[in-house]
Formats: sequence, structure tokens, C-alpha cells
Amino acid sequence: MQLATFQSTLAISLVLLGVGVARAAGPTVTLGPTPAALPAQAKAPWLAVAPPTWPAEPTFVLADAKVSAKASCWLAATNEALLVHLVVADDKHYGRPGDLLWQGDFVRIAFDGYADGSRGAAPETAGPFGVDDLSLGMAMTPEGSLAVVFAGGSKLKGKLDPKVARVARDEATHQTTYDVQMPWAELGTMPGVIPDVGLAIQVKDVDTGSDEAYLRFGEGTQNVAAGRFARVSIGAPPQPLMGAVALANEAWRGEFAPVAVSGAPGTRISAHAGNTRLSGVIGPEGRARLLVSPDVVALKTSVKVKLQGKGAKLEKEFAIESPDALFARLWTRLDELIPTAAHPLFLRHLRSVRALTQTERARVDAYRDNPARMHETLEHIRSLIAGFEADAADWHAYLDGRRSLLFAFVSKRDASLQSYYVTLPKTYDPAKPRDEQLSYPLYFELHGAGNAHPLAWVASQLGGKAKALDLLGYESPKAYASIAREGYHVQPFGRGNSGYRDIGEIDVMEALADAEQTFKVDESRRYLYGFSMGGAGTWAVGSRTPDRWAAIAVYGASPAPGAEIGLARNVRTLPVWHWNGDQDNHAHRGHAAFDAELRKHGVNLVSSETPKLGHVYIAEKQKEGVQWLSTFVRKRPDKFAFVADTAEHRGVWGIMMDRDVGVSSAPSFECTISGNEVRIVSEGTKGLELELGAQGLNLSGEVTVLWNGKRVYQGPATHVSLPTGKSAPAGARNRVATN
Repeated sequence: MQLATFQSTLAISLVLLGVGVARAAGPTVTLGPTPAALPAQAKAPWLAVAPPTWPAEPTFVLADAKVSAKASCWLAATNEALLVHLVVADDKHYGRPGDLLWQGDFVRIAFDGYADGSRGAAPETAGPFGVDDLSLGMAMTPEGSLAVVFAGGSKLKGKLDPKVARVARDEATHQTTYDVQMPWAELGTMPGVIPDVGLAIQVKDVDTGSDEAYLRFGEGTQNVAAGRFARVSIGAPPQPLMGAVALANEAWRGEFAPVAVSGAPGTRISAHAGNTRLSGVIGPEGRARLLVSPDVVALKTSVKVKLQGKGAKLEKEFAIESPDALFARLWTRLDELIPTAAHPLFLRHLRSVRALTQTERARVDAYRDNPARMHETLEHIRSLIAGFEADAADWHAYLDGRRSLLFAFVSKRDASLQSYYVTLPKTYDPAKPRDEQLSYPLYFELHGAGNAHPLAWVASQLGGKAKALDLLGYESPKAYASIAREGYHVQPFGRGNSGYRDIGEIDVMEALADAEQTFKVDESRRYLYGFSMGGAGTWAVGSRTPDRWAAIAVYGASPAPGAEIGLARNVRTLPVWHWNGDQDNHAHRGHAAFDAELRKHGVNLVSSETPKLGHVYIAEKQKEGVQWLSTFVRKRPDKFAFVADTAEHRGVWGIMMDRDVGVSSAPSFECTISGNEVRIVSEGTKGLELELGAQGLNLSGEVTVLWNGKRVYQGPATHVSLPTGKSAPAGARNRVATN
């Protein structure tokens, strides 16, 4: 290929058009223009080293007449890092503990290293997700300075080293200083290669603990939408810096994947991919781009780039891989394991992983407007490849509790593929079929809210390295019940962040039915519980299906108990465990009201709050709650009540009400059983369906039913419809009173 000089966007286009690009079979490399710079809201001058002191004039000031705080910000760049120096003047500083740092005076700083809006996504796309995007939070907490990475493609996670980010408070001047030295490498780039960066800063001011106000630089800090970040122009380095960065190296879908290079004007470029070679020199701008076009057949290749200037040389190789190559690697491994699966449960597990990842492969092609989501999918596939190249491929890892089985099922509601995890009991005997197994208790746990990507759920448990679910407050990759393994521990996906309502609740009940069909579960020892969203979901499901569970536990949530319709009456005979930290803003404010409503209806309630703890799912309380649940056995009570606030749940223990919203949107009944006499007092319903036998009230022999003071049925323990006179056995129909 001919030598080309990068002059400007126009010159490059003319060179490309005039010379032409020879395209050989396979991937090709062509010369591309450096995109024209967009207007910047701020400039970051290049410094030799990080300054010990900053100049008097800041880069910009954030102020609002409605906000008591005022912020001054200085920006700069060095060969090692992008520098942010933020000074917030605020008479009242309100700090919160570490896991609640965002609830006090708080600063959030988010970076978009390529200034491309989360890998080219639409401006409103939430993020950051790309390898170049990162969001961190900073605060002066009661325990001291704290900086935490909240999101991003960077390898930085959790608490940051003070060398990278630190906070200092000076009460004499009423100023809080936030300093960040963000290494270029953490933004996936090199100094000098990208002329601009995206930046968003949010300053949160809290004066009393209940009010809050904000100062912002750039949009997108609320939901961290990188496409709305302010653009910061990076000043020219004191001398040209030689560098090369892959701006996109996956999921081409027939599009160009660029590689950016920088160096002194005249620096010689050579690159090749597949059978195509390219050479040229960098023009006056000091930057250029190589455009790599994939061949639809070639699944994986590499681009080798060599830069050579005066006394300097740089060689880098970038792996270029299509989605099909990644998925094929995983499926090939699964296809090796499936024919030799050591047990039917393991076989179903392997097929479930394959089916779910096939579904996600189809979604990749639909993520054209959400490349960040696509990138996340492929990262999860890489993790799963690593997992199944390790002990995720070993049946014994599931028998000894190192791994949990993943089971997929087709939802009867919409024919979508849904899933749940199950950890086997420690004394489970794989040699015995289901009907010959011991009956084990079922610990049915609903997860909290967080990353709703279906493969985040899968990769967290089956990936190369076990990690906690990407959910707020979760500290461990394993819940206590999956460690103790006293029974089956089941966790349904529940459509991610559905809150276990509507279709999410359907998933829960379908997962429960599938688990009980697959395993021999002791129906008298079913336990429902969950943390955060899972705690609220436990109440939503448990208060409407109290006859299914021996006891329930609500962690890190204090849901409204339905006081206006007396929903707490439904759990009058169902033991309830209730716990959260006393500094948990998700739960603490409603804790007392939730407890009071339950106690008003005589619920067997155990409630506690852990001092000085925020929204955290700690192992100690997991163990305590699960052990408490295990002391109860499900048994039909002789006296119970129910109020139906949904069409799906119309009763318990075999007594179902006709729910006609024209009569009442919340019909209710009270039932008292004495021997074989059933007394029902109802409101708001015109009819009842009774299951008097083993599938409901579990009565036998001659049964008498009194409804609202009148005897309406006397006969065998069977199915009865009231007041129509219909019942299952023909001989019993004339024994139903019709009022």
C-alpha cells in the first residue's frame, strides 16, 4: 500500500480517494481522519508534574443562588494522569458512614476517556460502561476520607488508594477539598492519543440530613449518562507523546473498529491485519486513526501497529475478536461437556447455560444503539469461558457446594427463557432418583436490585472468579443458606429488577413450581426471604401466599404493609423476621410503622436493627435469620384470615373468593375450623370456592360449612362452589344450601 501523509480531514479524504485502498481477502486496515474537535466547555493545561499548589483562578466555578455551597474546580493533565482539584466552600458539612456516603455531602466525578459518550451510545444512554468510562464517589465520612469506584470498565473497584483520590476538610475555612489523579491507563487510553475527555461533576450539598441540593458541571451525573458529559480539551503536551490505543476491539457487526495513534509529526506508522499492510507518517496534528474493517468469516485476528520516530519506537498488538468467536468458544466447551455429563441435573445445567447464552447472543445484534450493553455481554461471556475452563465444568463442584446449578425454564406467561439457581444440600445423594431422595427444606431467597443483565447473574456464580452479585449491599458471592446447605437454596432471577410484581412474581412462582418438580422438597419447611428489593418482594409474595411458607424474613426493607386494607391480617399465623441497619435509608424510616402494623394483627414478629449499619447484607444476620426460619414448620392453622388485593391471589388454604371489583377491590374473609366444622365470615364477595380435602383445608369425612352464619354445605371433604350449589361429586350437590 502506498505511503500516505495525514494532513487534515480534507487532505486525508483526498489521499484516500486519490490513492485508493487495496482490499485483500480477510480484515483490512485503512487510513482514517482524526475527527474534528468539538467545542469544549473547559481546557486542561498540560503540566510536567502534579502541582503542589494551584493557581488563584480556577478552571470554572459552580454556584447557584438556591444552593448554600459553592465549588471551584481546577483541571490539568500530566503524562501520568488527568487531575481534578475541587474545592467546595460550605459552612455546614454533613457526613454519612462509608456505605451511605452518597446520602451526605458528596461529590461524584465521572470520566469518559475517549469523549465518545459510552462507546458511541446515544447521549441519554446510562453508563459509564465502556473500558474508557469510570465513575467515582468521594466524601468526608465520620470514619474519614473515602473515595469509591461506583461504575465503569476500569479494573479499579471499590475503595480507591488515597494517591488516586482523597478528601480533606478544613473547618477553619469551611472548605472541603476533593483531589483526583486519575491515571490515563484507568481510562483505557494514553496521554496525547485522545485530544479530549468527557467529564461530569456533581456536588451534593446536605445541610440537615433530610434536604439536598446539587451543583453540576456537565449533564449526566444523575444517571451517569456519559453522552451528556462536558467536553474538556487537553492541552498540548510539552513534547509529542507516542501512543496507540484500540478504541473498539469487539462486536464489529460489519462496522469499522478504529485504532488511534499519536506521535511527533513525521512519525512513521506501519500496521498490518490479516493479509493487509499499511504504512504512512503522522501529519502536523500529531494524531491519526487506523480503521480496521472485519471480514465476515474471520472471527478473530490482530492488528499490529509500529510507530517509529526520532530516537523513539513503539510496537503494540491489538486483539480483534467478533462476538461469534467469543460465543463459539463457550459453546464449543459446553458441547464438549454435554455428552459426558455425569448426572441428569448437571446435563440440564449445561444445557441451561447454553440456552441462556444463545438468547443473549441474539440480543447483541439488537444492541446497535447500546454498545455499552453489548460490551458488558461480551465481558460476561469471557468470564463464563474462564469458569468452564475451570471447576464450573466439574460436576463435583456442584455436589460439594463450590458452585450452584443454573436451571432455565420456559415461562408459561410469555414463552421467554427464565432461570433460577439452586445449591444442593450437603447430604444430597446423586445416586438416588428424586422420589427416593430425602425430603429437604427449601430456602427460597429473592435477590436485591442491581445489575439486571441476565448474564451478570450467571457470570457471578459460574464465571472464572466467584464474586458477589452486582447488587447494592451484597458483600459475598455466597448467601448463608448456600454455605450451610441444610436444604435446597433457590434464587429465582425474577426478571432482574422487576420488584417481584406482575411478571416478576409469575417468574417466582414458576421457579418455585419447577424446583419442587425437580427436587423432593419438604412442603412443611418452605422458607421465603430476601434482602432490599428481595425483602420487599418477600413481603409482596409472602403476604399474598402465606399458606405456602413456614416463615418469612424481610431483610433491609420495610415495605408498606397495606394498612389501608389490613394486608397484615394475611400473615397473622405466619412468623415474620424483620431486620435492617439503623442507618439504612432504604428501610429504617419505615421500620417502626411496619412492625406496628404487624403487631396490631398479632403476627409472630421478631424485629431488630443493627446499630451504625447502613444498607448492607451482612453474613451474621443472614445466618441468624435463616436459623430462626428453620425452627418453624408449615401447618394449616385453625383460625386465619385473608384480604385479596389482586386478582391473582384470592385466598389461602383452599378458600378462594370471587373477586368482583364492582363489589369490592379488596374482599376478605375470616375462617375458624373446629373439628370438621368450617365457619367463614366474608365481606365484599358474592361467592367462594372451597377445597376441603388434602389439597386445601386437609379435612376428611363429613364436613359442615357455615358461611356468614348460615349452613351452606354438609357433605364429604371435596371441592365445593358457593353459592351456586355446584360441587365435584354428583351425590353431594343436593346437600349444598343455596340461601
